[in-house]
Amino acid sequence: MVLKILSQDKVPEMGRTHITAELVFEKETPSNKDVKAELAKMVKCDPDLIVVNKIDTKYGEPKAMVDAFQYDSKDSFDAVKRKLPKKQAEKAAAELKKQEDAKKKAEEESKAKAEAEKAAAEAAKEEPKEEAKEEAKEEKSE
Repeated sequence: MVLKILSQDKVPEMGRTHITAELVFEKETPSNKDVKAELAKMVKCDPDLIVVNKIDTKYGEPKAMVDAFQYDSKDSFDAVKRKLPKKQAEKAAAELKKQEDAKKKAEEESKAKAEAEKAAAEAAKEEPKEEAKEEAKEEKSE
């Protein structure tokens, strides 16, 4: 994948730079994530501050035009952040809830396991004491 920046237009009101680039690739069109990482290397910034708007390919050609924004700071990114479409937002919320539930379940299982180990260790300590007391009683009675 070869990425060539054609223009960078600063938009100070929005706290971002509009980037237009040409992308040449070999097989399939690279993902937004790959293009974002490559752009971040080229402009020397954090990949989280880049948003790839569009990768426009022509049918049958291993070339594409890339339209992206590079935000100046995390604050300017948060101020202009786009809302996800309803389906994507619901899917993201469901995924987040699923991850939180899995994390809680794992914590509960680890607590239960630790308590079981602790109880087993205490029981093991108590058994020898009881046996020792019984042996002591037997010795006294003899």
